[in-house]
Amino acid sequence: MGNDGMPLAEIMTIAHLSKAQNKIILLDSCHSGIADTHPTHTNTAEVSKGVTILTASTAEQYSNEGNGAGLFISL
Repeated sequence: MGNDGMPLAEIMTIAHLSKAQNKIILLDSCHSGIADTHPTHTNTAEVSKGVTILTASTAEQYSNEGNGAGLFISL
């Protein structure tokens, strides 16, 4: 609909550059479990110290809970 959201790389960059000691990222989107995976090195995490990512799905799953909302919105 003209709003495709924010690129994951941009979210991770903001988190990594933040001076906050602890950062929590909530991703209530399909395939959000891919968030901590390096794009070319699948066994390498992209999460730095102090960053926690909670995802509504794995890299292979959809997050829609049947009511049109994702897991976190439903909760």
